[in-house]
Amino acid sequence: MRPVRAVVAVLILGAPFLTGGSAASAQATAPISGGGASFPQLEIDQWRADTARPPYNLKVDFQSAGSTFGRQKYLAGQFDFGQSDITFQPEEAADVAKSPRKNFVYVPISAGGIGFMYNLTGTDGRRITNLRLSQTNVCRVFTEEEIYWDDPAIVAENPGVPIPHNRVRPVVRSDGAGTSYNLSAFCIATAPDVWGRFVGLITTKYPDGASDAFAHGLPASQWPPQYGAVGTAYASDGVANTVANDVAGKDTVTYNEAGFALARGFPNAAVRNAAGNYLLPNAPNVSAALAYATGRPDGTFTLQYLAPDPNAYFPSAYSYAIAQTTGFDPAKGLTLATFLNYAVTAGQKRAEPLGYARLSNVLVNLALDKISQIPGAPPRPTDLAGAPPPPAVVNAPAGSAGATGGAGQKPVVAGNNASKGPAAAGAGKATAGATGGPAAGAPAAAAPGTPEAAAADAAAAAAGSGTNSEGVPQIDVSRLPALNVDSASASDSAGGGSTPVAESGFSGGAALGAFALGFALVGVGAFSGSSLSSQFKRKAVGS
Repeated sequence: MRPVRAVVAVLILGAPFLTGGSAASAQATAPISGGGASFPQLEIDQWRADTARPPYNLKVDFQSAGSTFGRQKYLAGQFDFGQSDITFQPEEAADVAKSPRKNFVYVPISAGGIGFMYNLTGTDGRRITNLRLSQTNVCRVFTEEEIYWDDPAIVAENPGVPIPHNRVRPVVRSDGAGTSYNLSAFCIATAPDVWGRFVGLITTKYPDGASDAFAHGLPASQWPPQYGAVGTAYASDGVANTVANDVAGKDTVTYNEAGFALARGFPNAAVRNAAGNYLLPNAPNVSAALAYATGRPDGTFTLQYLAPDPNAYFPSAYSYAIAQTTGFDPAKGLTLATFLNYAVTAGQKRAEPLGYARLSNVLVNLALDKISQIPGAPPRPTDLAGAPPPPAVVNAPAGSAGATGGAGQKPVVAGNNASKGPAAAGAGKATAGATGGPAAGAPAAAAPGTPEAAAADAAAAAAGSGTNSEGVPQIDVSRLPALNVDSASASDSAGGGSTPVAESGFSGGAALGAFALGFALVGVGAFSGSSLSSQFKRKAVGS
């Protein structure tokens, strides 16, 4: 099967939406370059194509190669702007401090759901397109050495689906990806026992594949590359092309911004949320989830994964442009600011057709405020191109404001491709959504009786567990049980399948603490504008 490039989506959508942005855009003639996260690649390619035409005539080059790549190249002065799904990490602080480009802003430009694209043929010989996965099973298929598609826990939530007895072949990112970071954060929050076993497996059996962050129980941009049937590929297009391949993609699953599967005609799994609904990563469900994200002083957001909103798809995330605010060439600043102004206003009309969610009017205003700090920026646009208000949060604490600035509302199940699982009794309170300031209220509580609630209770009871000094969720690795590699492998493969894993609590009673909070958004994906060949092979990756 011929590799599919993200840029194809640009050609499909044609050339409407060229109004908006800045009246000064026609004056922007200096070419600029950027690079980094591949999570927003489909949108960025579309915006580049849109603004290359009149009245903008901009020259914007972009290399999609992962969030880590984007941050590093920005600091090195090799790009005029960077792109990252996560902030600069603690280990990068010294490099930021000594860089002449240390003064910058994070500009939110993209919102989307992390979809789980899969290629699975049923026992009836037809492609399965209606797979459902709990949060726990999402994490299991990417972390267990030997798990089969007809694992009892997966079969139980897919009644009537002819799932074959084939080994799951996860395809993970070989580059430093924000999407890898966000998936690992999601698993620490929603399935800490599963993630704890994964940390134990990698650090014991494959220590060369463990980055420092991973080994210390933190979310990591570098996914371990050598265990079980795992395969690796480069950037968002790379993993998507691998799964979509007729031969290499058999029985595979990957994580990616939802639009990459849609562009190839492949399904994303419906993922169970804390309210018990199985949802697809479409725009309304992603917007509902991101209403619970809480703003940080630097303009980025901490994500919540356990809010009991029946219409919220988790994991969902943002991606940020990194733009210099002092010492930057004003001629290039005019081009960059004009491009970003278009991206967050008229360009947002492109979001849903490409598989993303539109930024709310609050986010657009936040972004425009950031863009106006770029040297050479044109006057701030006043036309928000019909940006919608954020959805209200469900069961917000009294007196708190949702992302819209209004009170939270009672839950209303409104379709959105939802399929109902076992209902969670008594939805707990959710945090107030935020879009530029701290949230009022406490973190979202998991609904009583759900697997998430049990995991949260176990995590809260575990001494020494919680978040680190930066507020990032963390597994207490000192409490990991010793891993008997031989016996673990034997039990996993007994009977030709993996051992069923309970969806609540910790295995063996081990307290693997993880605080059920949202996570600081960081990291990213990557993709090259040139032709990318997928690599379904084991590949060692540095930490």
